[in-house]
Amino acid sequence: MTNTRPPSFLNFARAHPSQSSTSHDRSATSREALLALLALQQIDGLGAIGLNHLLASQATVSQLLEIGPNVRQLEFLSASVRRRLTGFLRRPRSSVYWQIAEQTLAWLETHGGVALTKDDSRFPPLLRELADCPPLLFVHGQADLLISEGISIVGTRKPSVTGRQFAQRLACNLAEAGLVVTSGMALGIDTATHQGALDSSGRTVAVMATGLDVMYPASNFQLSQRIKHSGALVTEMPLGTSARPGLFPRRNRIVAALSLGVVVVEAGLPSGSLITANCAAEQGREVFAVPGAVNNSQSKGCHQLIRDGAHLIESAEDVLAVLRGFRSLTLPADAAASCGQEPGLDSSTLSTELRRVLAAIQSDSASFEMVSRSCGLPADQLNMALVDLELLGFIIVVGGQYSLKI
Repeated sequence: MTNTRPPSFLNFARAHPSQSSTSHDRSATSREALLALLALQQIDGLGAIGLNHLLASQATVSQLLEIGPNVRQLEFLSASVRRRLTGFLRRPRSSVYWQIAEQTLAWLETHGGVALTKDDSRFPPLLRELADCPPLLFVHGQADLLISEGISIVGTRKPSVTGRQFAQRLACNLAEAGLVVTSGMALGIDTATHQGALDSSGRTVAVMATGLDVMYPASNFQLSQRIKHSGALVTEMPLGTSARPGLFPRRNRIVAALSLGVVVVEAGLPSGSLITANCAAEQGREVFAVPGAVNNSQSKGCHQLIRDGAHLIESAEDVLAVLRGFRSLTLPADAAASCGQEPGLDSSTLSTELRRVLAAIQSDSASFEMVSRSCGLPADQLNMALVDLELLGFIIVVGGQYSLKI
């Protein structure tokens, strides 16, 4: 993992080159151990499995710094990783890794974040059992939510209008039943899930594949601010880590581990959502899937999960019926009303041109080119019409696709 930092972290690090302030309730010893873990996490190629293996025969991480590993402990590492690790252990506190660790702690303390180690009571218990258990979790918001009873909802980044609305309503209902609703902060179903939980004044956890200081996708920045105040943002990635394909499957195992079960709403074959569902099954969690139209490619993943034994669900009540075997959960009587769809808009008040564009947009989604071919308007005129329809609340735009807001 590279040590490149985006402007937000670089500027802070330069302004606080040797920041060493700590919380009043953190002892010097525990701070030293936390700095050591933060520093070790920076070593390229070591990874969670490597670090867990390295620490397995040591009583504490502090002991590792003082005594160092024996040769046999390093045999599983590549030569380049061994060189970096042994170089760090010779003079850990004067290394660049240690400097980054101190800057990370200063950033967290300034911005209200925390770093949870595996011995913290708020660290998710199931994660501790995994071979690739993250040595640290970084959290913005209410860290206690990581051990609260919850449900995860995931799905495609390009959902149908029906799928997006189902996910939002499901999250709203389950949040009103008292569950913490978790998802992966991606576009599409994940975003709808977080919004649904927040709409009910519920609690939601967003598991990120980036550092806490890097918002991906950038369009979810405002949503992330809401989540920080009414839930929690969590990641295992160090500050400054940008989005990369290989990091999303790592995020998915955490999404699965934080909940009693995982609900998949629209997923293709293959997809990251199925990876999350498989993680849940391997971890002994319940797996739920929402059936869809047989000609919808985004339903194929859900249908595969159902064939493999996932619970077929059509409502929040279906999820709660399974989970009641574990906990006492009840859907409030007025949940359907409070999580219902917004009142319909009257398109008859629109101009002839706007109604023409609206009629060209299918119920699921259509690209700009598809709408243009259907309504025949010039590009600049069509673009203005689409903006007007979005501002008026008749359509939504996700990933360049236009859908009716029904």
